[in-house]
Amino acid sequence: MAKQRETFVQGCAQVNQIPRSQALRIFDLLEKFAGYGFNKSHSAAYAVVACQTAYLKANHPTEYMASLLSHELDNTDKIALFTAEAQRMGIQILPPDVNTSAKRFTVRPGKILFGLGAVKNVGEACVDALIEARKSGGPFRSIEDFCARVEYKAINKKAMESLIRCGAFDSLSPNRAWLASKLDAALGSAASVARDKERGQGTLFGLEEVVQPQAKPGAEKAPDNFEDWPKREKLTAEKELLGFYVTGHPADEYEADLRAFRTVNLGEPEEMQTGTAVRMAGVVTAVEVRLTQKDKRPYARTILEDKTGRMEVMIFPDLYRESGTFLKVGTPLVVGGSVDTDAEERVRLRTSECVTLDSAVAKWVTHIHLVPTREQLAGETMARVKEVVAAQTGEVPIRLEVEAEGKKVLLEAGSQMRLRPNLSAIGKLRALLGSDRVKLAVREMELPKPRWQTRRAQAMAA
Repeated sequence: MAKQRETFVQGCAQVNQIPRSQALRIFDLLEKFAGYGFNKSHSAAYAVVACQTAYLKANHPTEYMASLLSHELDNTDKIALFTAEAQRMGIQILPPDVNTSAKRFTVRPGKILFGLGAVKNVGEACVDALIEARKSGGPFRSIEDFCARVEYKAINKKAMESLIRCGAFDSLSPNRAWLASKLDAALGSAASVARDKERGQGTLFGLEEVVQPQAKPGAEKAPDNFEDWPKREKLTAEKELLGFYVTGHPADEYEADLRAFRTVNLGEPEEMQTGTAVRMAGVVTAVEVRLTQKDKRPYARTILEDKTGRMEVMIFPDLYRESGTFLKVGTPLVVGGSVDTDAEERVRLRTSECVTLDSAVAKWVTHIHLVPTREQLAGETMARVKEVVAAQTGEVPIRLEVEAEGKKVLLEAGSQMRLRPNLSAIGKLRALLGSDRVKLAVREMELPKPRWQTRRAQAMAA
């Protein structure tokens, strides 16, 4: 391109009488385009590939997505993106398993089995050695059996910890904390056997082969009193190492309460028009704090997730000043604002209201519906409900929904049965009656107009 610059400028002057300065600006544009522009034959080849992949995705979705995922084994961000797309298409992603998974993603009817090669911190040599040991000796029966049979030089503690934390050993024991507690001893035993092999040292008088530790089938059971890791810690590890949640979702423990406040699910606004006012509720899974270019004021880009999807939520400086202290990963939030799109047409929320779930419960719950069963009404359950309410006396009335003569009747409890709503008290009520038998009625949130809308309205009026 550099060689053609002067030729182009001279041609512009001779043919179209274009001044040199203008010709140079035009050439600069052409030179910039040359960085990503391509000819028609290249475009046609891309079009053919696009048609082929579109056909495969539409007619063989499971096989197509498994192949796509296998192509990005080393890219956790792409794995997260493609697993989310597969789940959106209705394809179930099965977690990795040391006894059934291959290196790449493999297809089951309507399902995709996660490939061991895509687990973060687990190298190719480790996966190859694992699969080779499994082929020659059958399924692994314990963590000790695994360490003894897999080539010792191919595995390391970090890889083993990652496999345990992501759930790849769950088929041996679902208690990941217990498996992790045995890891050092299992690796130490395997290291000792490996050293003896290298020295050519056997067992008694060197006449017998080294006997590797083996566990009996069904023996890999954690003691009843051995406490497993908290669910939230498991989910965090799964997201970190696999790019998606396997055993649940961070919003699960709050879902019954979050549901009361949202007007739409986080997975729905793709179909909404820009400017639509919505209220959403979910759990924070990422926070990035930045500074405005003009006056260096902090604002936040957060990712809010529920079980239906995720959305980028923009917390601008004025609102960030009020809410920045509780914008942390794992915090359940209720946010209100208007649907917007960024430069790449991705949907996000311009937020004008942001509170924690606990604050939303305290501020906006107008009354609480209890729907006890007949057995609960007749037994001691209601007496325990009264104890919970007595310990958290407040102003919010409680209503009982009961069935009488085949009809549902709504009764408002007396003034002594009024609650000061908070997550702790409502959680106790749900534990007594059942999650779906405690319902929250909330007042509608009047969303203040974002300042950019107010300025636009003032400009139009002028």
